[in-house]
Amino acid sequence: MRNLIFLIMFALHSVCIAQSQQVENTVFSSKVASVQMFPSGQPLQSPIIQLLGGTTMSVHFDYLDSEISDMRYEIQLCTKHWVPVTHSLSSYAKSLGTHYFDTIQNSVNTHVPYVHYSTSFPYDDFEFLLSGNYIFRVFNDYTNELLFQLRFMVIEQLVELTTNIRAATNVMYRDTHQEVDVDVHLHGFKVHDPVRDMYLVYMQNGRWDNAIHGLKPSFISADKLQYDYERENLFEAGAEYHHFSCKNIYAPHVQVNEVFFNQSQFELSLKPHKSETYSVYASRSDLNGRFLPSFERPNDAHTDADYVRVNFILNYPNTFAADSIDMYVCGHFNMWQTNEANRMTYNFEKKQFEASLILKQGYYDYLFAYRDKRNYTLQTFETMGSFSQTKNEYEILVYFYDMIHDYDRIIGYTRVLSEY
Repeated sequence: MRNLIFLIMFALHSVCIAQSQQVENTVFSSKVASVQMFPSGQPLQSPIIQLLGGTTMSVHFDYLDSEISDMRYEIQLCTKHWVPVTHSLSSYAKSLGTHYFDTIQNSVNTHVPYVHYSTSFPYDDFEFLLSGNYIFRVFNDYTNELLFQLRFMVIEQLVELTTNIRAATNVMYRDTHQEVDVDVHLHGFKVHDPVRDMYLVYMQNGRWDNAIHGLKPSFISADKLQYDYERENLFEAGAEYHHFSCKNIYAPHVQVNEVFFNQSQFELSLKPHKSETYSVYASRSDLNGRFLPSFERPNDAHTDADYVRVNFILNYPNTFAADSIDMYVCGHFNMWQTNEANRMTYNFEKKQFEASLILKQGYYDYLFAYRDKRNYTLQTFETMGSFSQTKNEYEILVYFYDMIHDYDRIIGYTRVLSEY
């Protein structure tokens, strides 16, 4: 009995250590803004490229300063749990020399000066040898300061995935949740122990904070693994994202209430929102949470688009509940981070949450998300509602543990939109 208790405690301790070592999408410097990573030419897609597939990954960001600095980046392979491996670089990538951002441009005629950095990889002197999870880290080469880090994936398409996305079959969740059923067709790919060696990750709208991890097959046959559940594979469907455009300051978007010039920059006040928990489903066109820097001349958006202060308001008359939660403005523009930069403050006199963010001109999707001070999970139900009709984007990643080489390959991937 003592040995069993010891083994359980050891396993839990190991899990806690692994979780503490996980790397996440994080911006560490307040001078870094408008971070984007996407397959080249596809700015609204998740950062996923094919192994040896001829595709490249593009990275863009702004540094809010007028002085140019050299920025270098490092890439490291991770496990399926996003823990960096200890393997040598040469075992998973062919690489020569230090990697620097090769395109550096000063902003042009902007009230807020910045330097725009961009690069793409792999290239002639850098090539991936293995599929899997990777972390991309950017450093100021002069100060050695870690500015930000991003997750991305390199995949092999060795198995086929078919999906069925529908309103939850469980009647308790039918109106508010979506069920994601998946079949993995092996097509001869050898898997000796599917329960042990196969690992699936389900993502909704490119978010990692609410991803579903590690479901086991509900049915196994010679050439197919079936993942069909009634609860374990449910996502809260949420609502269509709020959105606004500040592409053209002088022709305000319908969601913009007021535009004015404040001291040294433009400021936008958006129309106030209210909780939609008990509203009926509202169909809205959105980018499934993404953002797209844009300007009157699209080709010049990287350097000519200015930074503006955007004011958000969420009417929230429940003053008692407001004191027990932390409310945030979230989306891909801040990688779903929750920190002081996007935390909303509660105005007890006006009974509303308020936030002011500095954003680059463009198109933005966003949600009001909150966290109970006793619960780490980020939630949107009380602010946005949840409707099974909501149009969401789902991505499925299939990991396979390669025992011989001791790493987690990504052998399958699919992206599908829910339609109702």
